[in-house]
Amino acid sequence: MKTIHLFKNLLVICLLLCTSAVFGQVIVDPSGNAGVGTATPTEKLDVDGDVKIRNLEGTGLRTVLADSTGKLVINTELGSASFANINIPFFGCEMDTITISGLPSSVPSAGISVTCGASGSTVPPQYPQIGLIAPNGQNLLFYSGGGDTYQFGFGNVTFCDSGDPAYGGILKSGGSYQPGGSLGVNCNGFTSDISNFADFGGGTINPNGDWVIYAIGNQANQSVYSISINFSSAISEGPYNYISKYSKDGSDASVIYQSNCEQIGIGTISPEFALDILTPTPNAPAYDLDGLRVSNNSGDKMTFITREADPYPDTHLKIENSVSSIDIGLDPATFFGTAENYLRYNGAPFNFIRGTNNVMTLTTSGDVGIGTTSPVFGLHYIGDGVGDIAEFYNSNTGTNADVLRLKINQATPTLLQYYVRCVDGVGATDGGVRADGAGGVNFATTSDRRLKTNIVDFKGALEILDKVQARQYEFKARPGTKKYGFVAQELQEVYPMAVVGSPDSEIEEPMMIDYSLLTPLLAAAVKEQQAQIEELEEEVAKSKNYDAEIEALQKENEELRNTINALVEQMAKLDSSIKK
Repeated sequence: MKTIHLFKNLLVICLLLCTSAVFGQVIVDPSGNAGVGTATPTEKLDVDGDVKIRNLEGTGLRTVLADSTGKLVINTELGSASFANINIPFFGCEMDTITISGLPSSVPSAGISVTCGASGSTVPPQYPQIGLIAPNGQNLLFYSGGGDTYQFGFGNVTFCDSGDPAYGGILKSGGSYQPGGSLGVNCNGFTSDISNFADFGGGTINPNGDWVIYAIGNQANQSVYSISINFSSAISEGPYNYISKYSKDGSDASVIYQSNCEQIGIGTISPEFALDILTPTPNAPAYDLDGLRVSNNSGDKMTFITREADPYPDTHLKIENSVSSIDIGLDPATFFGTAENYLRYNGAPFNFIRGTNNVMTLTTSGDVGIGTTSPVFGLHYIGDGVGDIAEFYNSNTGTNADVLRLKINQATPTLLQYYVRCVDGVGATDGGVRADGAGGVNFATTSDRRLKTNIVDFKGALEILDKVQARQYEFKARPGTKKYGFVAQELQEVYPMAVVGSPDSEIEEPMMIDYSLLTPLLAAAVKEQQAQIEELEEEVAKSKNYDAEIEALQKENEELRNTINALVEQMAKLDSSIKK
């Protein structure tokens, strides 16, 4: 160890004392500039050629290549002469590397091509050379197969312009290539030390990992703006999709394919479903996609989401499994025979859910449940409010603007049929509107003796009725229209059971009177009054008997008076006779 330190110190002293030092291809001049491949370095590190950077473990290879301006371009970037170090824009999104996973066991070079969209101000626009670095660090080159389609090139590949001066010695569209040699003039050669995938894949198996794409010899105002890798249909081995990941600056993948479980992730590197799409970050640039779009430009038919071919040719979206299905259709004249839109469901109830609450259910029998998932009527509504839970309102102001129609499908409904039935919380019928069997209706309340207890006579009704004040009045909303009745606040003081509401409530909840509950009061009062009348009649009858007795006594007195007078007269005569 001491020997190594001594050697290092001697080397530093030598470099400081010598005017220049040459170590093979490396030169250090007196100013401290180091040159590799050049004897006249002008920078602290001046390299003439490609640079490879390797870590101590021999992995993590990085290659730095020079672009057309001489600037070093790291493998995570593409550039042009004007914009040397800009990232590759991929349809508005930036993409640096492509990861390929699950390649088949054998892929011929002709079976893989790269589509590269390029732009430039030169006329005609030129297509740049595209370099590729395999996961093990081997260099390949894409060559132009015509237009903007590139293919792999193995060995020595030379791009030429066939000596045409119109192209200024740069690669033209459809440029030729010559493995292992050169062709034409103004040729720009590129050498790769592999001849097929087996050279860097180990046998015939292609390696997975990051395949870095970069540009070579870009011209001014020329850049690559999109890249995609395509596999020919002739390749039948391996998974159906071989592109597994696009990445940017080492961040999470935007597209990934997991061949082991056949899942595709967009915006996520851990797809949990066959197709798992994660929406981009909120407030991202406008070109970010917010979800999934399925379209068909060849006609007006919507793409099916279904487990098998659907027999109905109408335009619709279908989601189904082995148990149930849901269809949303547009103008399905071929299905219903009429051009109407529809929502069709089969196999299971159709539920409308807000958050975790089921707000409405359509059963397989067609019943509608609102507030219940088990409707037992055609329309079954259960509300949970402190006030009204339903309102029927006709906004028409015409004189024939009705609100609600209740219909029984019989010419003359019987007494057993209800138009409206009022039921309490335990299921007992409190009343309702029933047919009267003669074309009319009865408004009835429940009054069955079997439902009652503690039955006693109504006492004091006449006294209560005497306190009830009947009034004439007009409603403020209808001035000039006279009404006769009672005032709720006044009636509540003497007969509260007929009054609903509180005098302290808001005007929107006014006090009301149930006039039907006045009937027992009136009936009891009439009975009490009738008893009083009968008692008076009895007393009158008794007084008439007294008059007859008085008249008989008076007659008897008159007879007695006459008898007495006769006796007095006889006694007077007798007394006169005696005296004589």
